[in-house]
Amino acid sequence: MKTFYDHQEAARANSSVLMLMMSIAIGITTLMTGLAVTLWLFVPTFYLIYWFNPHPVGEHEVHYPDWVPNSLLERFPELQHFPWELFAFFLLVITVTIGAILILVTRNKVRQLWEAGGIGVADSLGGICVTREGYRRDDKTQRAVNVVNEIAIAARVPAPQVYLLYNEPGINSFAVGLTPKDMVVGVTAGAVEHLTREQLQGVIAHEFAHIKNGDTVKNILLVGYLHGLMAVIITAQSLIHKGVEFLVKSISHGGQGIVGMFIAACGVLLWPVGLIGLCAATAVKAAYSRQREFLADASALEYVRNDIGISDAMKRILSYKPGSNVRSPGCLALSHVFFAKSTSGILGFFDSHPKIEDRILRIDENWDGEVEFEAEHQVGEFNGVFNGTMSLAQKARETASGRLAPVGDAPALQISNELAMLVNDHAATVRMMMPDELWSLTQDLPTAEAMVFALWSVGTEATPEDDAKLCSLGKTCEEAKTVAEALKPHLDEYGLPERLMLLDASMNVIRKYAQETDVSKFCEKAEQLLAEAPCDDLFRWAWRKSLQAIVDREREVPRPKPKYGECEELLEDCQLLISALAYANDSEVMCNYSLQRAGNVLDHDLEFVPEEQCTLAAIDDAIERLKLLAPKARRQLILACSTSVETDSKLNEKESLVMRGICSGLGYPAATLLPGQPVKLS
Repeated sequence: MKTFYDHQEAARANSSVLMLMMSIAIGITTLMTGLAVTLWLFVPTFYLIYWFNPHPVGEHEVHYPDWVPNSLLERFPELQHFPWELFAFFLLVITVTIGAILILVTRNKVRQLWEAGGIGVADSLGGICVTREGYRRDDKTQRAVNVVNEIAIAARVPAPQVYLLYNEPGINSFAVGLTPKDMVVGVTAGAVEHLTREQLQGVIAHEFAHIKNGDTVKNILLVGYLHGLMAVIITAQSLIHKGVEFLVKSISHGGQGIVGMFIAACGVLLWPVGLIGLCAATAVKAAYSRQREFLADASALEYVRNDIGISDAMKRILSYKPGSNVRSPGCLALSHVFFAKSTSGILGFFDSHPKIEDRILRIDENWDGEVEFEAEHQVGEFNGVFNGTMSLAQKARETASGRLAPVGDAPALQISNELAMLVNDHAATVRMMMPDELWSLTQDLPTAEAMVFALWSVGTEATPEDDAKLCSLGKTCEEAKTVAEALKPHLDEYGLPERLMLLDASMNVIRKYAQETDVSKFCEKAEQLLAEAPCDDLFRWAWRKSLQAIVDREREVPRPKPKYGECEELLEDCQLLISALAYANDSEVMCNYSLQRAGNVLDHDLEFVPEEQCTLAAIDDAIERLKLLAPKARRQLILACSTSVETDSKLNEKESLVMRGICSGLGYPAATLLPGQPVKLS
């Protein structure tokens, strides 16, 4: 396995070869341009003279090169009188002249860049200096500045100015400058916003590697070389434009436009020569730049001694929809100074950067191809579905009277006081129907555990078999017996709202004690029941999802690693979940409207999945696949489901249970609103 020192040596050796190849490409381009110009100027002039003053064959002795084939001389006898020595002299003069012009153009461009320095180049990219005096930095921008200062100390170079491309959502960075005084490290807004500190350290270390390796100066020279080579194409385009202009003017004044045609023809003939040279030099420049990127990746590990940060940053770029693209027009000529590919290319050998996948494999040979998505904490605070309504409902259930104290943070929950009171009133009404003796059984851990299993036994509605099931459950332990005896008298009068309130209260106690007490025995019983008991109705299905979330957290089951960055990648599964919620609505009109509103959140037109296909087993399969969504996409899906449910501003029993199961299955807090409570997002 190669170390990063081996990669550095290989990249340096390849860079030297490619720089030599680029010099050869520039020389060939100059020679081809000189040859083309000489042919276009000298040959027409010679034949024009020959036309008016022909020389019969054999009139005088002519010296022509030995490499000219006799067959060619026999077919074109006028070549025997062609002045080859004079042609060679003109070729030499014109080639040297063109070479001098290209050198002057390159020198002037380099001089302009040198005078502008790194600060001027950063300004041309639309950056803003965030380290200047008086600039007020937010937390993430300050973190970027701190990382730059830390890496500067590790690299033993003066801390450069830090520029922010505040209007660039792509994840990228750059380093430019010719002297330590005007050195600049820039980052895009996307990099500041979406990279962790460790990932940002890897990216910034890569830019400091460019500074230490002298690439910032070489990059300026490359821009100058390309600008000089572009002078040939620019000249050709100017000749075409001027020739057409002369042609049009001449014809409009009754002329034949011979001069304009000649000028345009010269431009047309010169353009492919310049294009070939430019493409060759650009391809070599791109190959050189790719080697310097490999070198910077390897060198960056010296400053952070951590290959995870830079490789994870590249994986994050792969999973991020805007990628590393930079929209500034100035990046077209400076694409090679960025951390990753900043523009979309047509052919790979013209790309100024290696493929991200190849760069990752250079750092981590065992990479499995999985990309890196944003962490949960980067998505932003999630207050639950229905914009906090369920939080108020939960608080209502936790108070003795079922009423809430005055809510001081109602604006933060984004719901009106009127809606809050409606939620409180409904929760309080459900709570007041329960005797205090039964409610108290949900507040202690042993009886709360027994209550969870008892509610599974009785299901959604009272049946003649409930007494037998509760008696059987009561034989397992003293707590279960107490719960069974307390529940029996109320089974006929308790509907789904009361059962869900008891279930929520019991599970909240289990979650609370799980942080302090060993609940492994409860998890063992739950796992056995989850594996063996059939899921024969919607209540038991929602119960299973909620309980599975508690067991997984207690067992520290790792969440599946995300594989999909957008909901549209699993659109069929998203449609299945939202269709199931839409069918749960009581009104057919609202059913259609709820699907439309959810589609607006997902920014996609949704179609109904046939109702017979929206089975609990199908929903389970869809949730398992949707677990592989990135955090931001999963949150978007949950909000789309919430929007669908709150379409008619009320929650029925089926909507409540389906929403609970979806939230718990996707790793979000279960929507603990009770059937009959009002819901509203806006």
